[in-house]
Amino acid sequence: MITRRNLLAAGIAAPAVLPKLVRAQADTRPVLRIAVQALPPTLEPFEAISNVGLRPTYNVFDTLWRRDFNREAAEGGQHLLPHLATSLKQRDPLTWEAKLRDGVRMHDGSVLSAEDVLSTFSPERMYGKEVQHHEGRVNFGHLTAVEADGRDTVVFRTATPDVAMPQRLAAYGGWIHSAKFYKEQGLAGMRQKPVGSGPYRIASFQRNQRLVLESHDEYWMGRPAARQIILIAVPEAATRLAGLHAGDFDLVTNLLPEQAETFRASPTLEGIEVVLDLAHILYYDTRNPVVKDARVRRGLNHAVDMDTLGKSLWGPNFQRMAALQTPAFGEYYDVGRRGQVYDPDLARKLLKEGGYKGEEVVIRIAPGYYLQMDLAVQVVQQMWEAVGVRSRLETVENVAQVIR
Repeated sequence: MITRRNLLAAGIAAPAVLPKLVRAQADTRPVLRIAVQALPPTLEPFEAISNVGLRPTYNVFDTLWRRDFNREAAEGGQHLLPHLATSLKQRDPLTWEAKLRDGVRMHDGSVLSAEDVLSTFSPERMYGKEVQHHEGRVNFGHLTAVEADGRDTVVFRTATPDVAMPQRLAAYGGWIHSAKFYKEQGLAGMRQKPVGSGPYRIASFQRNQRLVLESHDEYWMGRPAARQIILIAVPEAATRLAGLHAGDFDLVTNLLPEQAETFRASPTLEGIEVVLDLAHILYYDTRNPVVKDARVRRGLNHAVDMDTLGKSLWGPNFQRMAALQTPAFGEYYDVGRRGQVYDPDLARKLLKEGGYKGEEVVIRIAPGYYLQMDLAVQVVQQMWEAVGVRSRLETVENVAQVIR
C-alpha cells in the first residue's frame, strides 16, 4: 500500500543521460490511484476553476509566481515564491516586468519563452473586447498589453496601478501553456489534452470517468515522485472510503471527519486535514426572470443562516468565511469584514421590493460534488421556505450538466 508519507519521501532525482527505454524498464516509481468526487468537464484551465478542476491544473501547468503552500500551512498567511519567472519588478505604477527561467521544457518538447507567456495572456483569453472565458477577465481584465522584451522578458501593462500583480500571477488564470501547442490545437486541444510545463502531462482523459497523468521526466524542478497519477471519479464518499480500505485506491478526497476516524486502527492509512481556499458557492442564473432582480438574490442570501447550516452539517469547528476571502490573502485579508448576514426580516423586505411573487426557484446540483451537499441544499430550501420562497431541487449526473 502506498502511503502519502512514503510517496513524498521518494527521491525525485534521476540520471538524465539514460536512454528512455532503459529508464522505462527500470522505473520503479509508484502509480498513484486517487478516487475523487468528480472530474472537471474539460481540462481547459479557465473551465476547470473548481475544487475538482484545480487538481489536474496544478499538476499540468506552472505559473510565473507561486504560493508556498507548505509554509502557508505551517505559518498561515500568504507566502510567494518565484517559479517560471526568476524575478518580478514594477517598472512604474502601470508596468510590471517578469524575467523568465532558462531551460524550462514544456510537455511538447519546446522550451519556455516569452512567446508562451504572450499566448497565455493574450487578448482573446484575458483582456480583449471579447474573451473566450469570463474567468480570464476576472483577474486580468485590467491588462492593456502584454509584450515581449527579448526572448526571456515579459512586460505587463495595466490600465490602473496594481499592487497585487504578484498575487494575480500566482493565482487562478496564470497557468502558462505552450504557444506552439495552442497555435496548432487551439481551444479544442486545451479542453482535451493541454500542454504546459508542470510535473505531469496528460496521458488520457475520459470525461466524467478517469484522467491519467504521466510523469514529465524533464520537469525543471526534478523528476516527479510518481510514475503515473490516475484520477478516478467516484461520486459517493462511502464508496471512495470502502475502496481505500480494500486497496483499490491509494488516496481518496473529500471525507467527513467521522469517516476519517476509521483510519485510526490502520497501520497503513492516515487522514490528513487540508484547508482549501475554496468556498461552497450558490450561483444565480440571472437570465432567469425569477432571480434577475438583484434584490431578490440579496433576499435569498439574507434568508440563509450560514452559522447554523455549517455547524449542523460540518461540525462544531465550522467557521464561516469573512465574506468571500481567505487568510491566504495575506496583508489584504480583512478579518473584520462581515459579508452576508442572516436577517429573515430584511430577506422578506427585499423579496417584496424585487417583485418576487411566489414563483418556483430551481436549484440544480451534482450530488457529491461538495461534502454534505444534498443536505445543505435541503436546509437552504427550508430557510427559503420560512421567508415565503418556493423551491425545487433538481439533481444531474455530473458537474458539466449543472450549467446549461
